Amino acid sequence: MKRAVVVGSLVALLALPGRAADNAPGVDTNITIDPAIAKASAEADRDAGNTAPLASASGTSSAPQSLYEKALLNYKAGKYNAAKLLIDDADAETPGNAPIEMLKVRILAELHDFHGAHQVLNTLYDRTDLSPAYSAALTLTNGDLNLRERRFEDAGKAYAAYLVDAPADADTKLKLIYAKIGVGDLIAAGKLASELQPMDATTPAYYFAHAALAHSGATNGDEEQDIEQARTIYGITVTNRYLKTFLEVFSSDKGPAGATPVPGAPKPAPSGKAQ
Repeated sequence: MKRAVVVGSLVALLALPGRAADNAPGVDTNITIDPAIAKASAEADRDAGNTAPLASASGTSSAPQSLYEKALLNYKAGKYNAAKLLIDDADAETPGNAPIEMLKVRILAELHDFHGAHQVLNTLYDRTDLSPAYSAALTLTNGDLNLRERRFEDAGKAYAAYLVDAPADADTKLKLIYAKIGVGDLIAAGKLASELQPMDATTPAYYFAHAALAHSGATNGDEEQDIEQARTIYGITVTNRYLKTFLEVFSSDKGPAGATPVPGAPKPAPSGKAQ
């Protein structure tokens, strides 16, 4: 199947509504950015004796939504301008809060303000008060920002650093596969893909890894079939979340070196600086 036809089909899949059988909403409303931040927030709240964490590991809370939670829900719904207004208010209300700052990085990236995203990220790397869990979440945020910009080498370094302490994290391994493909290291990408398991109850990473390898020409697989398999197993809502990143990485018309840096933009923080 021709590459353009495949990409068009995948974009069409992203637009499909969820099925009733998926038993999932059309928008991801889980009150976390990623497991790393959820874990860090849960640890911080446990240490402080709080019973209503800012970003709960379970994704549910009986307390009224905070500005952070409202910003996060708008971010996950794709309402990035509204999310930016809310996260700015949250930042003014609780300056220096690590989850707020990391969410701001992600919102700015979706608004294509990569200069601003790196500025926020670098202020976090300059801090010495972050717990090991928040430092790990920061490393993952750094990787995700660089992957969004298609700065594959920097993204790969960040993901590799994160995986040192979380070697079984399939989702981060998937993004490292994307980064390896981005720099042309198909052998390393294939080796990482071989470590993923099909029918993993927690993630469709196996299927997206094989779709990425097929897209790169490293295998004779069918990327559309792999992603459709993920949709069948995990449902449209989960699949769309992964498909969004897949398309950002593999259907862009940018060259492998990634986005052209903004003149005067701060240099991306080196992964691991805050470790």
